[in-house]
Amino acid sequence: MINVDTLSAPVLREDYARSARLQANPLREQAPAARRRAHFPDAPLISSQPLRYNVQLNHQLTRVQMADRFLHAAENQLLRLDQASDRRGGRLHQLQQTQALLAQRSRLSGNSVNRQLQVTLEGKPQVSFQLRDGKALLNPAKSEVIVFSLAGDRRELSAAAIAADSSPQQTLIGLNQALGKWGIHGKITAQHDLLFEVDEAQWPRVANHLSVQGGGVRYPQGQFFPLKPLADDTLDDTIARALAHSDRSGALQTHVHRALANIAQQRQQLVRTLGQVQQRVDSMATLSGGQAYHTAESVAQQLRAPGYLDVAKALGAQANLAVTTVRNVLSRQ
Repeated sequence: MINVDTLSAPVLREDYARSARLQANPLREQAPAARRRAHFPDAPLISSQPLRYNVQLNHQLTRVQMADRFLHAAENQLLRLDQASDRRGGRLHQLQQTQALLAQRSRLSGNSVNRQLQVTLEGKPQVSFQLRDGKALLNPAKSEVIVFSLAGDRRELSAAAIAADSSPQQTLIGLNQALGKWGIHGKITAQHDLLFEVDEAQWPRVANHLSVQGGGVRYPQGQFFPLKPLADDTLDDTIARALAHSDRSGALQTHVHRALANIAQQRQQLVRTLGQVQQRVDSMATLSGGQAYHTAESVAQQLRAPGYLDVAKALGAQANLAVTTVRNVLSRQ
């Protein structure tokens, strides 16, 4: 209960006056609070290059640009490596420069170029790998419970129950259900090989800490057996071997030439992708250059008209913005 005796007359008069104003014009009293909450212009919509038509398109543009810049830098570096000679340590220096550039691939490309220097504009870069004796997993055999273990920061277990005489497709479904816990997905290739994929970020853990325990049919029983997945050879691996063993054979040069041909193909694809994006941007335009100018001139004439202040007040009331803010925004051509 409120003690009326503690309320002074001035306070009561002020509350009464405020109540009367709210009944007469409730929006007028609420506008200052709304203006304090509003921030104009909205910071996320400001861009030095105003291409913010939608989040998806802007994200795609960013990935295309970052992928092309990295591939351009990699192409130039590989050309320098290909032309380097052994005199005065020139070849060794270029090997080290190439290795340093490839080590920053994820950051410089914005995760839009994978280990094979292939552009991946949708989703995350993947690593393809096979398991030792992977084909044996698909061969019909007795029923068996296979337990996979993934160690590292923490140890996790996941099991797959393989039925007796199950088909390769049924076995694959069970393996995907067990390994899918860690983002590993398998498929059967046209050559009937078992091929798996996993995110690049997860690959170091999978490569070093994936093990399995079976029931004595496909894998040993009683202890976990390291699987040691085998990934496709990359340019990074070839350069690391060349640095470690001073490889002077033609293997490095062959891999460099293959990488240069792949980069040229990927950059051509990026050019086509950028053209498609530009078509989407153009399709969003509702006014041509001349139409936009005449429209802006017409708006400017209306702003110079005597009724501008009334229009500004109306806009300010609808958007809960101060008149000065509306004037600053709309009065500029």
